Amino acid sequence: MLKPLSALLVILAISGCNSTPEVVYLKPECSVPVRAELPQVDAGALWDATGQEMYDQLQMRERLIVDWAVEMQYMLQVICKQ
Repeated sequence: MLKPLSALLVILAISGCNSTPEVVYLKPECSVPVRAELPQVDAGALWDATGQEMYDQLQMRERLIVDWAVEMQYMLQVICKQ
């Protein structure tokens, strides 16, 4: 009986020393990188070389990559507050 009671008293004493955590918000020091200029591609020559199906896949892939890059740029602008 004495050991559980002393263990309980030790636990209560230790937990009484804990303080509530303090929340600290840190603003990162960052800057948004400049988006690189994409090279021009002759769509007609690409279509002739790849065919319609491959051309459509490449066009969709480029749109997804550019959309992703624009979204990441916007997120960095919000985070860096520029």
